[in-house]
Amino acid sequence: MKSLLFSARVPAFAGLVCCVVLAPLRAQNSDVPSLSTDTAKPAATVYGGAAADSATSEPKANFASYLPPVELDKAKVAQGRRMPDARSIREEPTSSPEKVVLKQDWSKGEQAKDWDRNEYETLASDETKKKAGNPMEDVRTASTYLTIEEVLAANRPDRTIEYASTPATGSSTPPQQPVKALPAGHVQIESADYIDYDEERKFLYGRGRTVVHYGAFTIKADKVLVDTRLKEIQAQGNVILTSESDYIEAESIWVNAENGQGIAYGTRGRQGPFFFLGDPTNGDGTTTFRQVSKDEVVFKDASFTGCEFPVPFYRVHAKEFVVMNGERVFARNAVLYVREKPLLWIPYYTKSLKEKSPWGATVGDDSKLGQFVRVWYNYYYACYSPSEVDDKTMHRTSYAHMRLYSDYMSKKGWGQGLQGSYFIEDGKHRGSLDLYRVNDTDREVTGDDFTERYYVNWYNRTRLSENLNLLVNVDYASDPDLFKDILDRLKTSSQPERDRLIERSAQGALEWTADDFFAGIEVSFKDRIGRDRVNNYSDPRDNDFDYNTNYNKETFFTLASAGTGPDGNPYPAGTFTNPFSVQDDEDGISAKRYGRVSEKLPEITFSSNRLRLWTLPLWYHVDLKVFNNLDKGLNVVSTKDDAYVQGFDFYQSLSHLMKFCDRYTLLTKVGLGVTVAERDDDSFNLDFPSNATFPYIYDGQIINGQLEGLTFVDKDTFLVGTKKLSLKDVDPAFIYGDIDSRFNARITDALSAWVRYRFRETSTDNSLGDFYSVMGSSKTPDDLFPFRLREHWIEAGLNYNLVYPRLTASLSAGKNLEGNDEYRANELIQYTNLNLGWNNKKGTLFANTGIGNQQRQMRDPSDANEYQQESLNTYVNASYRPIHGRWYVRGAGYFIDNQNTDPLYGSSGSNDLDTGNSMLFDFAVGRKIGTKYIVEYSGKYRTNTNSNSDTATGNNNDTQNKTDHFLRIGRDFHDVIAGVSFEVRDESGGNSSDNNNNDYQVKFDFKLKQAADKGAPPYLRTGELFNASKVGAFETGG
Repeated sequence: MKSLLFSARVPAFAGLVCCVVLAPLRAQNSDVPSLSTDTAKPAATVYGGAAADSATSEPKANFASYLPPVELDKAKVAQGRRMPDARSIREEPTSSPEKVVLKQDWSKGEQAKDWDRNEYETLASDETKKKAGNPMEDVRTASTYLTIEEVLAANRPDRTIEYASTPATGSSTPPQQPVKALPAGHVQIESADYIDYDEERKFLYGRGRTVVHYGAFTIKADKVLVDTRLKEIQAQGNVILTSESDYIEAESIWVNAENGQGIAYGTRGRQGPFFFLGDPTNGDGTTTFRQVSKDEVVFKDASFTGCEFPVPFYRVHAKEFVVMNGERVFARNAVLYVREKPLLWIPYYTKSLKEKSPWGATVGDDSKLGQFVRVWYNYYYACYSPSEVDDKTMHRTSYAHMRLYSDYMSKKGWGQGLQGSYFIEDGKHRGSLDLYRVNDTDREVTGDDFTERYYVNWYNRTRLSENLNLLVNVDYASDPDLFKDILDRLKTSSQPERDRLIERSAQGALEWTADDFFAGIEVSFKDRIGRDRVNNYSDPRDNDFDYNTNYNKETFFTLASAGTGPDGNPYPAGTFTNPFSVQDDEDGISAKRYGRVSEKLPEITFSSNRLRLWTLPLWYHVDLKVFNNLDKGLNVVSTKDDAYVQGFDFYQSLSHLMKFCDRYTLLTKVGLGVTVAERDDDSFNLDFPSNATFPYIYDGQIINGQLEGLTFVDKDTFLVGTKKLSLKDVDPAFIYGDIDSRFNARITDALSAWVRYRFRETSTDNSLGDFYSVMGSSKTPDDLFPFRLREHWIEAGLNYNLVYPRLTASLSAGKNLEGNDEYRANELIQYTNLNLGWNNKKGTLFANTGIGNQQRQMRDPSDANEYQQESLNTYVNASYRPIHGRWYVRGAGYFIDNQNTDPLYGSSGSNDLDTGNSMLFDFAVGRKIGTKYIVEYSGKYRTNTNSNSDTATGNNNDTQNKTDHFLRIGRDFHDVIAGVSFEVRDESGGNSSDNNNNDYQVKFDFKLKQAADKGAPPYLRTGELFNASKVGAFETGG
């Protein structure tokens, strides 16, 4: 048969687009269909390549199938069609009554970056930010399509789309999924004019602003030629090559869609976060680049810069640049130009294309720091190795990020620090590191004669073998106030505010994990702030001043018998705080008030999984702990009463599962154990006067006119209520048995219920754990050992989870079934909690609230002033952030209302930290103003602050109120994002003169913008169906 040249022409009738898709599929028809211009046909699908028919090996024609023709006067020709480059189209008013949703991409471009919630400093640091709404790109809905009436609508005004990204203000159209990359060798071609097909050469010709998609790239040009056999694309005339991270303009381009190789002439544009160009002062300022392979690009006689101006403020020029994997650029003999003046010769130059600028700075003025400057540098490390599955695939085996920073504070001096995290050898070593030191000559605290203040926070997990792991966890500061004085004032929005460090600790452990058991050995210590005095843990007010700066110089006076103190008041026999030693001229808490409260040298644990016994519905579990731990005694700071406790706890249990049906189950566990815990010393070794008379109050203090302290009846025995406690009466060993049964019911698909009963009985009430439990020491299980003590509880709850509307609710209640006489100081008696949460379908509005009631035993039941404290806890939290992210608002409130009054103090004790009422209000709002400004405000109001309070001198019932105001204004200066923030804190209350003051801070910060943050050059959208150059109605070609 004679070869014929066949030209297929498809008209772009009424603005419709001709779309051709090349894919290596089998042709279905050997006949070439004729095309007629009498009727308009939708886009043809072309299967490229000389595919063989199933019955013959002869190459067949490329046109495989067509949609049936549609008459213009009978149907909407464009129904179900997509317009060219729909990603850059925004929704506009049309004459059609139907609402139209055009495909958009909100996740790219400058405006999308400007609306980034991370730029809202207050919102970024809020714990509820994840609940306030999903990222915009997570919200997807199905798209609708442009109709013929909307195409023909002529009332579309000319309008600039800024960076082709963000929809109009107030638009509720959610974003769509970005276009996925086409497989290698697949080509999709679209044209606003005609597509011609040369059957003999297997060429496709596109004119009139043709768009070609291949891989993850898109080419737009005035003329395009596609070789369907070699999968080669040639484009000429106003060529634009784009991808998710690249935007390149060129005079002409050639590329192979199968192997990614290509070359472009007369180019300039952006690759990743950097712009490239030629010499902006010579010629047209363009360059040539060659795509050597999928991983390597070579630029000839080019310049790289982060400035997008036609004549950049700075650039790095070299005869050749090599870009590897789109991640890093390399060059030799490079020259740095600033304002087109050669400034520096660089023999070897390399730069990451994906990492942000490593430099940053903050300057400001602070009431406690003075004028300050912080400069930092970010260092990144990554190592890639061939995959074990495919040698051609590289995966990241190691990664590390470290930030080094230096501070200067006019009132504090110089400080240096390091923060970062690491992941080495596929996770064999992983962890985080935070170091800081400062030479502070401004701090004046009694007992602290050092000026070198430091902080170490290191977490590391090392996999020594498949089953063995090494853990290190250090959180250690030189003094309690390092964060309160310095680090919290210099922190970033993503870092938590730690205030005063109540505890510091270090831990090291080895873990062996197998399928059926776990074994570990731990060595650790922990320090806690306190006062150098004997504590009465059963009294709720005894520890109110443990974190108070006024007690750094605390001294005591001793009376062997009843007499008069230095303040002229009568005292019984005992040792008491000298009220004249309580002073309020301190800058913080002395490091000497850190006391060692825990040491585990070591603690060994062996525990099994629940092991099923044959095929029976029974599971066996064993748990063994061997310990040599420190008992801190009664004085947190002093070591005179310290001793080590050696022992073990061996526990075994059997669990039985009874399944009534698919919705109802009963799980019951029965256990038996033995504990041995023997203290090295059965005395606290307290100093008593040789002529002391008993009862003797040890380290007493006067609070609101009432004398508090631990009363001893002899040198080894003291009173808790009317109960006498002595270490000599402690039993070193005991056995125990328990039962724990839980009934679970799935009432409906959304509603479930549970009831739990647990009971444990011990052979003695005089174990070491019971000794501290009767005293009311709630920290003993964490500091010394979690002894299994007697308990008797019943609990129940309901859980409700509804998919739509997105509503969650839970109700739980519990009751301690022990008798009133068996309760212990600070023991929980009963509780009830109700929680409700809701968020809308788009995840932009979130709200939850809850209310809880609990009853707790205050003082021992045998104490004449004992009572049961009922407290009502209420919280409410709500936040709203629309999808476009231009503004947000959130608020929260937390309230504690204690219902009972301490009979020892009456109304005068209503403000103490254990029985007083507390509240917290937190409000924040942020908004984008115009295209350049971000404004945020947040405020907090707190009353009756507790653990870190500097108030309450012991001579009054004042407590502390705190009010925080924070205002931040951010401005986009094209190449730099800068901000200024103002913060004022007002602390009032207490008897200290330092507590009534305004604490302020003014901070300026800035960061350099990467080219990717600035967005791609803008597109201009027209209102005409066709312009004079026959360019598509919805684009001008860039």
